[in-house]
Amino acid sequence: MDQFNVSTNSWHWKVYMFSVAIWAKFLGNGICRYERPNLCEYIRTILVYLPLILVINVGIYTSPLWIFGLVVHYYGFWVILEVLSFHAPVLLVFLAVAVVFTLVFVFANLLVYAKDKSKDNEYTSSQPEMVGEVVEKRPLSFTKMILQYLSDRHDMFCRQIRPTTKELK
Repeated sequence: MDQFNVSTNSWHWKVYMFSVAIWAKFLGNGICRYERPNLCEYIRTILVYLPLILVINVGIYTSPLWIFGLVVHYYGFWVILEVLSFHAPVLLVFLAVAVVFTLVFVFANLLVYAKDKSKDNEYTSSQPEMVGEVVEKRPLSFTKMILQYLSDRHDMFCRQIRPTTKELK
């Protein structure tokens, strides 16, 4: 069984790594488990799981907007003004606390990201150079990967994917 080369600069590899980074962050695992996927996992993640995650997250994060729209539609805009005028001091305190909490959360994550990035740079700079030249196959395009995926699913096996920095020409 052959391996496929996938360019790490291709859009579909970046989409895949974005998706597994979200999943790894959700589980609290490292991302290294997902760096050598098979073809079935790769295509399924890009075409099924990522759109599902994005739709759910958009629904969750935009819920205040559509709840506001429903309240205005059913009760009118005056109800919103009455609620805001009566609870304005409480809402302002709540909003200030939320902004401070968000800023602390964002800066803490930026510091963790910078720390992890510096560890990655130390790791890659300490890698020994390869001796000799390795002949690699060209990376497949995404369309050819989907066609190969359909063929492999029919034959009931999935090939391994190997990320490479080689560009598709």
